[in-house]
Amino acid sequence: MKKLVLAALAVLIVIGMLYSGLSNQLERGLTADAKQHLSAISAEQSHHLIRLYNDSHRDILALYDWPGLSAELELFYASGESADPMTLRHTLSQFAERYGYTKVLLFDRQQRLAMWLDTSHVMLAGVYDKEALLGDLEHSLISAVERLQASVTPFYPSLEDLHQQGVLFSDVAALRESFLVAPLIAQQQLVGSIALGRRANDFGLLNPSKMRFGDSGQVVFIERGSESAFGLQFPHDASGQPKIVAADLSDTSSQLVRVLDDASGTAFFADSHGQSQLGQWRYIPEYRMGVMVYQSTDEIYAELGKFHLLALFAFFFTLIVTLSVGWGYVALLYDRVKRVNKKLAKMTHFIESDEGRNAPAFVLLDNLLGRVESRLQKDNDVLLSTKQRLRFFMKELEDQRFAFDQHCIILVADADGTFTDANLQFSDLSGYSRSELIGTKFERLGGDYQNTRIMQDIFKAMYAGEVWQGELNLVKRGGDRYWLETTFVPFVNEDGSLRNMVAIHTDITEQKLAYADMIHQAQYDSLTGLPNRALLLDRLGQMLRNAKRNTTQVAVLFLDLDDFKKINDSLGHELGDELLVEVGRRLKMLVRNQDTIGRLGGDEFLVLLDGPEYREDAEIVARKIIDSIQKPIVIDEYELVVGVSIGIAIYPDDGETESEMLRNADSAMYNAKNMGRNSWSYFTEAMNREVARRLEIESWMNGAIERGEFSVVFQPIVSVMSGKFATVEALVRWTHPQGGSISPEEFIPIAEHSGYIINIGRFVLEQSLDLAALWHQRYGTDLILALNASPRQFRDPNWHGGIEEQLAERGLTTRNLEFEITEGVLISGHENVERALQEFSDLGIAISMDDFGTGYSSLSYLRNYPFDTLKIDRSFVADIVEDHADYELVSAAIAMAHGLGLEVVAEGVETIEQYELLYHRRCDYAQGYLFSPPVSGAEILAMGGRLSVDSRIRQQRMTSEKRLPSKHQKGGAE
Repeated sequence: MKKLVLAALAVLIVIGMLYSGLSNQLERGLTADAKQHLSAISAEQSHHLIRLYNDSHRDILALYDWPGLSAELELFYASGESADPMTLRHTLSQFAERYGYTKVLLFDRQQRLAMWLDTSHVMLAGVYDKEALLGDLEHSLISAVERLQASVTPFYPSLEDLHQQGVLFSDVAALRESFLVAPLIAQQQLVGSIALGRRANDFGLLNPSKMRFGDSGQVVFIERGSESAFGLQFPHDASGQPKIVAADLSDTSSQLVRVLDDASGTAFFADSHGQSQLGQWRYIPEYRMGVMVYQSTDEIYAELGKFHLLALFAFFFTLIVTLSVGWGYVALLYDRVKRVNKKLAKMTHFIESDEGRNAPAFVLLDNLLGRVESRLQKDNDVLLSTKQRLRFFMKELEDQRFAFDQHCIILVADADGTFTDANLQFSDLSGYSRSELIGTKFERLGGDYQNTRIMQDIFKAMYAGEVWQGELNLVKRGGDRYWLETTFVPFVNEDGSLRNMVAIHTDITEQKLAYADMIHQAQYDSLTGLPNRALLLDRLGQMLRNAKRNTTQVAVLFLDLDDFKKINDSLGHELGDELLVEVGRRLKMLVRNQDTIGRLGGDEFLVLLDGPEYREDAEIVARKIIDSIQKPIVIDEYELVVGVSIGIAIYPDDGETESEMLRNADSAMYNAKNMGRNSWSYFTEAMNREVARRLEIESWMNGAIERGEFSVVFQPIVSVMSGKFATVEALVRWTHPQGGSISPEEFIPIAEHSGYIINIGRFVLEQSLDLAALWHQRYGTDLILALNASPRQFRDPNWHGGIEEQLAERGLTTRNLEFEITEGVLISGHENVERALQEFSDLGIAISMDDFGTGYSSLSYLRNYPFDTLKIDRSFVADIVEDHADYELVSAAIAMAHGLGLEVVAEGVETIEQYELLYHRRCDYAQGYLFSPPVSGAEILAMGGRLSVDSRIRQQRMTSEKRLPSKHQKGGAE
């Protein structure tokens, strides 16, 4: 009985051990299969998101190179409200269609929407509208402009927005969009930003058929809301609609919250119904979204339950059989063992005898052993053949490894990060030999490998058995930096522990340097290397925001070199460029590290002082700049001396935005020039009022011609010898309903600056030619019209193109026209000026030099350009009777003009005495209130060339000739 109990107990122990081992092995196998399945689904969904992210960044580079886009963007942003968006819209539509974007949103640098292009024609009313979308994009737009880098946004509408609606339709989920937000660079200038929308389903996301698997498998996309985590979950019922689940962010036990806090992981958890689930999740930081895949443990271990039932049945069956036959079997076995022992004893005795050794049985056994040895020899030959094939395979594998090694940059490290191998490609790139690297760690390579956070991310991925990909910036042995696109691949042991890791690199240094060079060209002036306008405005915006937060000041110094154009024109642009470079170098030596110096363009510079303690600090810097710039600058054999005019605006007193500060500093700079140049000036409220007045006049000017507010008056130009006139000067006048009569001295410069002078000039020309045509019809003679021409008109290549046609339409000739230009036209130096003057001269249109004596280089201009008439400015004529110097100047001007073959007109003649002096100095023509004030065209027609003052002039001339010597005691005798 005791033997039976012991045998049964042994059988049960063996069965229990067998059951436990098989059960654990099956459970581990089912768990591993489930984890692998969940990981594959999670990786697939994550791959779609990463693909969307990578493709979006690759597409933005294609956008910068899209044919014609840069020029169209520059024209669109430069034209403002008058821009025609059709061409740009067509180009962007082609780009969107080519790369699968459904929305294209164009913004300026202040994040204001400039263009909206929607190829999907879908707006999800009630979930999010246009204003809500623009509000959500604002932060990304600001970041794109400030950091000059592209980024992607989460999907819209967000799960939080959808959850607040209460109802979710499947088509809404399918139409969720993600936007790529990027800086917009045109002609190497930052002009704004762009948002490119792409639907999630275009990359295989939110496909209901892939959101569920098995009987309980589920995929959930998880997003962070303002106070809760939200998950998008699709039901297993094919006809059902997706739903949104939510969990409070403070509930750290919630699996939704855990997904948002961990980069990745696998864990068992209980769902809201208390059912056990196995979940695997990944967090995608680029979209601030997590992907969780889970499956019920009941489904995962369904096979384990079947095994338990089968094992229980086998256990009871074995127990019964064992109890039934065990005793008899054990007894029988015992008897057989005893008989075997007896036989073995007899055989042993027989073998030891001589008779036994020669027995046939032993001969048979010997033959059997010989055949076994032969079989072992054959197996050994097969083994040798297998070894040869294995060596061939290893050689082929080594050749493949060699080819891989030649084209990739490889680094191998063990589990603690110690280098165990490095190929020649990596040694050549890094500058470290293989022997120097082996045994060291990643920190030796410097750069990003010394960044604790990056190394933690890499090792976390390696220990989790995951591949890590990213870009790294490292330092060569010689100190140069280089960039690598790196993939870390883990190799694990059978127990899942990390054995070693292989880093496979691609050298992307050239691409990085090319991108950095593009960004540098977009932000820095190519001549001086200083920040350009775009970067200056960006830096100024940052300073203003910091100053507002910290209650500090910001000073803006607007610099303009005095008479720089004269150096450019006389000595050449190359020397002028070298002068600008030297000025930039001197400026950089005068400010602190936190301040900014940049070039706006031409000879204009900007100095931004961050946080000056007192307003006077800006004045001190301005004085230093003036003292430094006016020191002689030696270039080649020339010693140049230039001055600088500086305008100063202080935040917050003189403005709150970048545009206000820049505009007010500019106004202060012009005030410094008016004060005598090579000086500085603070911005004042009077300047602000002047700017406001200019803006008001500019706004009134728009449409003023169409409203009939402008009119043309005419003032006769009289022959000094005859007292009659055949030439009149056309003068424009403006009467505004609210502003009243506005002086030409006030509105002409504004019209010149805004470009409206082109329309005014066209209006004056038409009115003047109409008067000349009526004059010819009434008197049969020609009336010569003297028209003032501005620098802006000469810069317009189309301004003078239709003059001949207008003359021909009215039966007039080019003898009816004379253009009066000031030295400002010639000083502008525009290429159209000389060509237009020569064309007018060739057509027979007379050209008059107006306001002679008030400029800088009149004599050279008179010699180099085809002038017919010289007009002496009224400021010299006014005092020729009392001031001997003015009299001599006017006399010299008349003599000089006659010597050059020019006729002379004296402006501002108001007294008989002035007229008489001009008569005796042989001045050709005179103009002024002595003869007639400016009058309407109808009054000019009524005069018919004769003035009411004619008889009085002749009578005065006869009497004055007798007393002329005494009259000229101050004015000088002939």
